[in-house]
Amino acid sequence: MNSGVVMRGLVMAGLAAAVTALAGVAPATGTDYQWVRTVSTYGSTGTTNFSSAESVAVDPSGNVWATDGMRGKLVKLDGSGNWQETLGGVPAIGYADGLHSDPWGNIWVAGAQLGQCVTEFTSSGTVQLKHSSYVQSPNVLTNPGDVAVDSSGNVWVANSSPNGGLEIFNSAGAWQTTYTSAGGVSFSNLYGVTVDSSNNVWLSDTDHGRIVEFSNTGTVKNYFGSLGNGNGQLSGTEGMAFDAAGNLWVADGNNNRIEEFSADGTYMGQFGTRGSAAGQFSDPQGVAFDAAGNMWVADTNNNRLQEFSPVPEPSTLALLGIGALSLFAYAWRRRTPTA
Repeated sequence: MNSGVVMRGLVMAGLAAAVTALAGVAPATGTDYQWVRTVSTYGSTGTTNFSSAESVAVDPSGNVWATDGMRGKLVKLDGSGNWQETLGGVPAIGYADGLHSDPWGNIWVAGAQLGQCVTEFTSSGTVQLKHSSYVQSPNVLTNPGDVAVDSSGNVWVANSSPNGGLEIFNSAGAWQTTYTSAGGVSFSNLYGVTVDSSNNVWLSDTDHGRIVEFSNTGTVKNYFGSLGNGNGQLSGTEGMAFDAAGNLWVADGNNNRIEEFSADGTYMGQFGTRGSAAGQFSDPQGVAFDAAGNMWVADTNNNRLQEFSPVPEPSTLALLGIGALSLFAYAWRRRTPTA
């Protein structure tokens, strides 16, 4: 075979490999993340410590929002972790638990204990609605653990009491219905709920170590997971978030790690160990992604937020290497005279 044809083939393969790698094609295994920064204080003087960083969310403008649970506060940071403002305070919110940025950039906070309500803030921090109707008959919210809003404006609330259910309210705050079980097993202590890009609703059934997927009309579509500390098992699960590839990342609190699952519930990977060093966790309870794919984790018992950035998989690095070597070989051949 003509050597020029072979070389052109290698070059094309190398270019394809490099383009594929740079495009960020998802590998078969879970994505790795590296620590970027830690945020443990907030306020104009930077002297207020998080008493427990319960949850984290990123709004469409790239602002990072976190709940300081014990103080009942909602903290707004910019995308680099710099403090912007602080809202709430007991008993305005109550114990500030889960939070959610809706499709319109409003911020929703589940206020447990003293609050027992869900409060909506505009992106500028103004209280837009405090849904006291959510605690009226026929359903009382006993310690709402998390909240999510779908593209139709329906509000889904995870009730964190031992016999709590998944409560649905319309955009006006009127209760619609409650879901209390999946697969014949009653829910117990619900601490996490999120909505995917297809408007399906995902619930952390915390006491049973499983994740339940609902259609937007409330039909159970799938459930997976079990109690334990093995790969794909869960213990003390709370917040969840989807990455740009549609994979679900779960804050596996008691196991001090973040686990990754595909959209069909297949275990894909994990990272994190118990500790207080950078990249370690102590009962992480919240996870969120920004537009650049960076992950924010509410590292609750370490009283801080941590940011991580994705790093290329070994396979991706290999593709980049193949591309670079092929291009170098081609350039060298072009400059070297042939007989």
